[in-house]
Amino acid sequence: MSNVVDKSKGPEEVAIDDARKTVNRGIGQDAPVDESIDVGPSSEPRVILDLPVDWTGKRHQPIDISTTASRHFFRFVNCNQLTKQKRLQIVEYPHLSDTPYATISYVWRGKTAELDGVATFQVAGALNANPVSVEILHYICVVAEKEGVNYLWLDLLCIMQSDDDDKSWQIEHMYELYTCCTLCIVLPAGLQYIPRLDEETGWIHRGWTLQETVAPKRTVVLFQWTFGSGFVVASSGYGQSSTVTEVVPGYAIAAASDVINACVVGFMFFFRKYPGDDPRVQPLFAMQTRIFGQLSSNLLSLAAAMDNVIGAGQDVREHAIWQCAMMRNTYDPVDMVFSIMGLFGVTLQVKGFAKHDRLGATIALARKVLESGKSASWLGTSFRLPPCRYLATFPIFPLTGLAEKALVRTKDGLREMSDFMDCEFPNADALQSGMPTGTMDDAGYLTFTSRYAYVVPEHQQSESNSADLLVKAVDGSVWKVVESPPTSPPTFAVIVGWFNEYTPGKTLALHYYWIKVVLVRDHAPGKAHIILFGAMNQKFRKDVMMWKTGQFTVGGPHPVLHGQQHTGDESEVVEVVRDDMGFEMRKMGTQGRSYKTWKDLNAPRAAKAWSQVALEKFYATADRDTRLPTDWAEKGFDGFDS
Repeated sequence: MSNVVDKSKGPEEVAIDDARKTVNRGIGQDAPVDESIDVGPSSEPRVILDLPVDWTGKRHQPIDISTTASRHFFRFVNCNQLTKQKRLQIVEYPHLSDTPYATISYVWRGKTAELDGVATFQVAGALNANPVSVEILHYICVVAEKEGVNYLWLDLLCIMQSDDDDKSWQIEHMYELYTCCTLCIVLPAGLQYIPRLDEETGWIHRGWTLQETVAPKRTVVLFQWTFGSGFVVASSGYGQSSTVTEVVPGYAIAAASDVINACVVGFMFFFRKYPGDDPRVQPLFAMQTRIFGQLSSNLLSLAAAMDNVIGAGQDVREHAIWQCAMMRNTYDPVDMVFSIMGLFGVTLQVKGFAKHDRLGATIALARKVLESGKSASWLGTSFRLPPCRYLATFPIFPLTGLAEKALVRTKDGLREMSDFMDCEFPNADALQSGMPTGTMDDAGYLTFTSRYAYVVPEHQQSESNSADLLVKAVDGSVWKVVESPPTSPPTFAVIVGWFNEYTPGKTLALHYYWIKVVLVRDHAPGKAHIILFGAMNQKFRKDVMMWKTGQFTVGGPHPVLHGQQHTGDESEVVEVVRDDMGFEMRKMGTQGRSYKTWKDLNAPRAAKAWSQVALEKFYATADRDTRLPTDWAEKGFDGFDS
C-alpha cells in the first residue's frame, strides 16, 4: 500500500480516500479485520491522517481517525511534518518498531490560554479535553527533534477515542509505550499553556502521570525560562547538579527528577557554570519552584520512586508507587489501578472490570504482584488512616472522579489524601527482613508470615515501667506487649517493617518511632482484620527481633461483593485523625529546634527564595550573569538551621 498522500486534495477528500483503503477497519464494526490489507512492514509506517495546519485561525471540525486507523496499532505524530511542512500527519505501525519516538505527559483539562489567532483543534471522542494549541504542539515537536526524535506519541491523537476496544488495548500496552520511548516530555499545565517553574499546576494529582514519569528512560519538563542554559541543584544544599537547556527563546527543559526534587523542598539553585564540588562556583540565584506543587507528600513519594539510590530497592520503589497512587485521581476509579499495573510488571484485562470497580481491580493487581514473587509492598501505605473495610491491608480509598485531587471525608470536612501520608519507606536491613510476601485470595485476604506479639491496652495493666514494650497507635492509644492474651480473641501486634523518612539529598530521622506494626484481631476462624496501625520506638529493635513468627490471614472484615462496582470507602467519614501520631520529635540543629515534619525544615527557606516573576523583572534590565544572593544561601547551613 502506498504511503504517499496527495497534498493537493482537501482534508475531506483525503479522509474519503483513506477510508476506502481501510475496509473492515472502521469503528463499531464487528466484522473481522481483513488480513489481506497490506499495512506494510514496521519500517514503513502507514499514513492515516495528513491535514494542513491553519496557523492563523481556529479549526472547528474535530479530528477523527476512526475511519482510517487500524484497531490495535501504534500511532505517532510526525514531528518533521509539523515543524517543517506545517502539516498534522499521523502514521501507524502494527507493532512498536526500533524507530525512536517521544511521549507526552500532560493533563487533559489544564490551564486555558488566550488563543485568539492561534490554531487549535479537538479530537472526536475526547471533546471533554481542552482544545489543543498547534503552537504548543509545535514546541513539543521542536524539543523531540532536538533530541534526535521524529515521532511523537500523544494519547489524545494516537488512540481512537471513540472506540472502547482500541482504548482498552492501548491501555494494556501503555507501560510498553512509555518504557520504550526515547524520552517523555512533561507539559504540566496541558496543551494550551506552558507554565513557569513558580506556577502551580494540577499535574501531580492525575493518576496517569505517575507511570508517564517513572517508566521512561528519560523524562524532561518543558517550562517558561528566560535565563539561558545552565545548571540547577534541586536540594537544600549544594550537591549534584543537572542541566537546564534552552530549547527555543523563552522556553527550556530540565530533568523531571530535578524539578520534582526542587518542588519537594520548594526551591532550586541556578548556576551558569558547572558547580561540581568547587565551593568557589556560586549560584546566580535561588528560585521558588512549585510547578508540581510545593512541600507535598505526593511529590516526596514520587521523588523516592525516581531516586537512583533509595528507589533502587524494589520494596522502597514499589511502596512509593502505591503511596503515589493513593494520592492521585482519575475520572474512572478503576483507572487508578490500570495506570500503575505496568510498574509492577502486571497486565490486567481492562475490559474485565467495570469503570467503578477499583476494589476488584486492586485485588486482581495485588494477587498478580504476589504471584510474581514480589512483596505486599502496599502495607503501611498510610499508617494514619483507618484500614479499608473491605480490604484491610490497604488504608481507606479516597474519593475519585471529578474532584481535582484525591480527597478523604473527615468529621471536619474534606481533606487531601496526601495530608495523611508520612513519606516513610521500608528499610529491609534494620530488621533483617523485607516487606512480607504471601498470597491473596479473590476476597482480598492476604496470607503472610511475620513476627508478632500479644498486646493489650496499657490501661488494662495495673503496673507499668520504662522497660515495657509499648506500641503507639494512630488513635493516640498505647498498647503493651504481654506474654499471653488475657482475652479472646486476642489482639496481635504484627510487624510490617522498619520505616525511615526520606527527603531528596538527605534522610532525616525526625523521630524514633521507626518500627511499624499492625494491630490485628480475628473476626472469623483463621481470618483477621486490622483494627489499628501503630509504631514502636527504635530502642525496642532487639526485643522485636526475638518475637515469634506466625502466619496471618488478614482482610475484610466486610465482604467484597464481586460483580458490583466497588470504589472502596468513599462514603466513610474518618472520625479521629492525628497528624503526628503523638511522636516525640528530635531536636535538630545548633538552636535545638524541633521539627515535626520535613515541611517545617524547608518551608522557611522556600519563602526566602526569589519568585520567577521577580527574577524575570530584574534580569530584563540587568546582566544575566549578575548574582542575586539570599541570606541563607550566602551564609550556608548545616542542613537543619533556617
